[in-house]
Order: sequence, then C-alpha cells, then structure tokens
Amino acid sequence: MLEQEYKRAVINALRTMGWSIQEHEDRQASFIPDLSFGAYGVDGWIEVKYRDRMPPLGLGSIRHYTKGQEDWLIDRAAAGSGQCYLLLGTAHGSYAWHHSALRNARAATWVGAQSLCCCRAPGEGGYVLPIAECLNAMIIGRKK
Repeated sequence: MLEQEYKRAVINALRTMGWSIQEHEDRQASFIPDLSFGAYGVDGWIEVKYRDRMPPLGLGSIRHYTKGQEDWLIDRAAAGSGQCYLLLGTAHGSYAWHHSALRNARAATWVGAQSLCCCRAPGEGGYVLPIAECLNAMIIGRKK
C-alpha cells in the first residue's frame, strides 16, 4: 500500500464519523501536516505516514518524518487546541501519537515508541476503521 492510499482510507473513515477533514500539500510553507480536522467542536492536525514494515529503530527512522514536522506539531499544539498527532500505518496495524509523546517516541526503539502511542489498532491490509474509531473516541473525550 502507498502512503497516499492509506491517507485516503483514513480520511474516508473519519468523514463517515462526521469529521471535517482538509488535506494539505503546502509547497510554500515547510512542515505543514497532511491533514487538518474539525470534529465535535475540536480542531487539530494529523501528520500521516505509512510503512509496509514497522520501523525497527523507532519513529526517527521513518522516511520523510522530519524533526521539522515533529516540531511543527508540538508548537501548534502548544499555541492551539493541543490536538496534534502523528499517525503511522503499517501492514500490521495503525498507531497514533499525541504531540506530547513525540519527542520521547522519536528517541525510543520501535517497542518503546509503541508504548507511548495514544491509539493502536489492528488493521492488516490497510484496514483503517479501528484506528479511526480510536481517534474518534479520543477526540470525543477531549471536547471542551
């Protein structure tokens, strides 16, 4: 599966739950996450990555997941609603990290990074409904 296919599946699943999703491909500004969202009165951002295999050296070894993207998510969360996430799909499931765990998750091994994720769901073959349901429940729980 390609990252674009995974991202499209996530967008579709979240939209069926009533989320408003905007996809971003900003060539003018650096590090803008892939998706912005509004759901249940909460706004936020999601950086989406996909790898066929789990990254053995942790989040820092994910191709095209830069320190600048991590910093953007953390800085925006501090200035805004605090709902900024990294979402990683693999051939074996999906994982999401809240911005507050990103620095530690980047420095950890894959096993350590998994222990810091806020949502984890099986989803072989790109099946994304379980991770979308987990994110949905989390955002409902964070309503102001």
